[in-house]
Amino acid sequence: MNKKLIAIAVGAAMAAPMAASAAPTLYGQLQVELAQVSNDGYGDGNLAKALGGNRDYLGVPTGESGIIQDDNKRGRLGVKGTEDLGGGLKAIYKFEWQVETTQAQVNDGRRESYVGLKGNWGQVEFGQLKSAYKYYGGVKYDAFVATTLEARSNGGMSGRDSDFNRSAGRFGQHGFLERTLAYQGKFGGVSIRATYSLDERNARDGGSGDYTIGIKYGRKSWEVGVAAAHDDKVGNVGFEASGAPPTDSYDAFKVFGMWKAGGHKIVGQLESTKLGQEAAVGAGTPDLKGTYAFLGYTFTMAKHNFTLQGGLAAFDAGTVAGVKQEADTTYVALGYTYKFSKKTRAFVGYRTTSFKEDPTATYTLSNGSTTDKLEADVFSVGMRVDF
Repeated sequence: MNKKLIAIAVGAAMAAPMAASAAPTLYGQLQVELAQVSNDGYGDGNLAKALGGNRDYLGVPTGESGIIQDDNKRGRLGVKGTEDLGGGLKAIYKFEWQVETTQAQVNDGRRESYVGLKGNWGQVEFGQLKSAYKYYGGVKYDAFVATTLEARSNGGMSGRDSDFNRSAGRFGQHGFLERTLAYQGKFGGVSIRATYSLDERNARDGGSGDYTIGIKYGRKSWEVGVAAAHDDKVGNVGFEASGAPPTDSYDAFKVFGMWKAGGHKIVGQLESTKLGQEAAVGAGTPDLKGTYAFLGYTFTMAKHNFTLQGGLAAFDAGTVAGVKQEADTTYVALGYTYKFSKKTRAFVGYRTTSFKEDPTATYTLSNGSTTDKLEADVFSVGMRVDF
């Protein structure tokens, strides 16, 4: 009996260090999407950069149609883990890479990476981090995020469609914040996340003074919340290309909410954005203001998920030569997802986006035709596996 107790004690003593410092968890996601694209201008990243679309659809020229196969920023590979430091304190760490499933690329962009501490008071993180603005509401509400059907930058959520530059896009629904610190905690039904950068370098997405904050309250079946973001130094594409440091600021604010019961889920958010342009474009240039409304509905029945979501975006670029400069974008997406398991799913869907300026502008497409409305239509099928 004593020998058994000694053996158990020795085994427990040997296992204790292993439990305190658990092995890292390897995880990831892989996706392949096949999409038929009709690109009538909205998908051209080089046409009307200010208000003309998120991506160039991998080479489908404007005014033409084509089929693309892509990962659409869903692929990722990461390691994460914790170490028990005692007294209710844990060390936490994570490093995540962006991968491109269709090309076997492991260097297709950077994602989240940090070290930090976690306790019953919440957790702090240091490194390249998630924006509170992006992950409170935002991409968490988009059933088609990281596909060609997604709402961000396609008229449903803020991003790179109206903000002139990648930096403002990161403080919307894109990207991550480098050289940043964060705090997050949950107190009853209230969740808080905030990020702040102390770095003095002229970083576009993590320079001194940049911050995001989100607060939400709710339960499993519902939530409401607000979020805000501020980028202290932002310049537009042409300005940054000149080699001068960015100087303008970007601000965003939104309210959001979710409700679900039975197989029904409804999500929505309303955003207001403002990009200062005076320093980048010229003295007296008005701020570029945007308003975005997004609404989504999903009906779930066993492994079947049916989703309809839409958005409206309105842009106000002030008055130039006595003429009010305005624009509007509409977004609608409809799709079906079949979840074979918690880790494997297939999906099919359709998305349409259209953009129009007032006073009417005329655009020349790659095929030589002209149009006063930029549009994109996408029919997509895809498969995703998590591990």
